[in-house]
Amino acid sequence: SLSLSLSLSLSLSLSLSLFILSSTKRFNYKERTIRMSIAILGGLDRLKPHYLRHGRNLGFNNIKVFSKKFPDMVKRLSKFERIVICTGNVAHSMVEGTVRMAQINGIQIGRTHSSSVSAMKKCFEQITN
Repeated sequence: SLSLSLSLSLSLSLSLSLFILSSTKRFNYKERTIRMSIAILGGLDRLKPHYLRHGRNLGFNNIKVFSKKFPDMVKRLSKFERIVICTGNVAHSMVEGTVRMAQINGIQIGRTHSSSVSAMKKCFEQITN
């Protein structure tokens, strides 16, 4: 009976300490959130959820993926603070218009030829520094 209550109290304290550690980890995540909006131009549609997840894990709060040309592209992209361009699968006209607009407005651009998630993650890290 004594050993059962001792093991029960030990497991309860262990689970309580794990809960405190996990809640502290969540608190630190929210604390390090960067208030920055990023547009991803190009990329693969099927990888969109992965781009968003990795961007949020790095602390970005507003991430939009534009894989196709859309109306008023330059005007809509001018509202973002940073832009990542996947040059491997995006039209040259989209890149030219975006780069011209970014130079005029002083928006930082990151480029990657690959559309892979790891290349996008490296580009996110490069843009924040």
